[in-house]
Amino acid sequence: MGLIRAAVGAVTSTLNDAYLEIIEARDMDGQTLFVVGENVKGGQNKKATPGVITQGSLIRVGVNQAMLFCENGKILDFCCEPGSYTVDKSSAPSFFSGDLSGDRLSKTLEEIADRFRYGGISSLKGGQFAYFINLQEIMGIPFGTPQPVQYYDRFYDADLSITARGRFSVRITDPILFFANVVPKNVHRFTFQDMREQFISEFMQCFGAAINQYAADGEDIRFLQSKANVLSKYMQEALDESWKQRCGIEIVKVGIEGMGYDEATKAFIQTRNEGAALKDANIREGYRQKSVADAFKAAANNSAGAMTGLSGMFTVMNGAAMYTNQDAQNNLQQIQAQQAQQGKKPEGTWYCPECGTQNTGKFCSECGAKAPVSTGWICPKCGAQNTGKFCSECGAPRS
Repeated sequence: MGLIRAAVGAVTSTLNDAYLEIIEARDMDGQTLFVVGENVKGGQNKKATPGVITQGSLIRVGVNQAMLFCENGKILDFCCEPGSYTVDKSSAPSFFSGDLSGDRLSKTLEEIADRFRYGGISSLKGGQFAYFINLQEIMGIPFGTPQPVQYYDRFYDADLSITARGRFSVRITDPILFFANVVPKNVHRFTFQDMREQFISEFMQCFGAAINQYAADGEDIRFLQSKANVLSKYMQEALDESWKQRCGIEIVKVGIEGMGYDEATKAFIQTRNEGAALKDANIREGYRQKSVADAFKAAANNSAGAMTGLSGMFTVMNGAAMYTNQDAQNNLQQIQAQQAQQGKKPEGTWYCPECGTQNTGKFCSECGAKAPVSTGWICPKCGAQNTGKFCSECGAPRS
């Protein structure tokens, strides 16, 4: 009699599988990359056998989703276009590639053509399943440099080290490649958190290479935070082989939220900037005068007495007086030369009486008015404008 029960059970199961089912991805949020399609119980079949998708069942593909229809490890069909599809096992694979059609998928489809004939890509297990892959941009993935990243800086002509933190986003551009090489077998859901550690490690390895290439191409690291699109392109190139060709994933954008130099680099930059500033005679003279003022202040606060401190200070100052005076004179001469050069007008300069535009030619560059007849002259020594035979500022004769 057990055979009757077994026979009745087999017949019942067959009848259940003959009814329509509605299959879709359930709970695919912004961090979920892969899920196995589920029967939403909207069809007539309430007791479908797991691993069997009946003839005429409906599969719903949402926006930014890819669906892989598999049977016993073989991909029977593939779809990236939103809509509802009826399962027809008598038809040939349709491969609705949607927005992913073109070079990105053509190579992958060619490569797996033979694999369909010889066993296909391994799926969860034997049976029929609809696998869904998220094609939406996965945003807000945080990163930070665990160690300073070294690069060559052209501005300072030295190797500097920076630290950076920010966020990046990725997108699956080849769902078949992602399914074959990234998604673990025998899982019903796979999120970015499941692969986060590995991908962040690979991201940071390529971040250093991208920064060095960024600097080598003449980009200024100081403006890195405002060059998110440029940095993203460098990261895409650095990760192309590792992520795009191997995993079907691409970097979309890299944003820098904070950037800084390590302590050694900070000290180096400060020293270089101070040295560059002291090339200016005005700054150098101000620094010299401040040093003298600080010395007087320190002497006045000397615990042994102000006179003792001042006496020692004057002894040192007398020994360096010749150098200090000469340095001050040099600074003053450079300042005067800079001021004279700044105040000096180019020879032949005149202002248009009609519109006030400064010109050097015979006609105004703005209104076309003719240059007035000049009765004055510019002193070649100090740059002052004169009308007499001698300069009114320095007394030099008119040449």
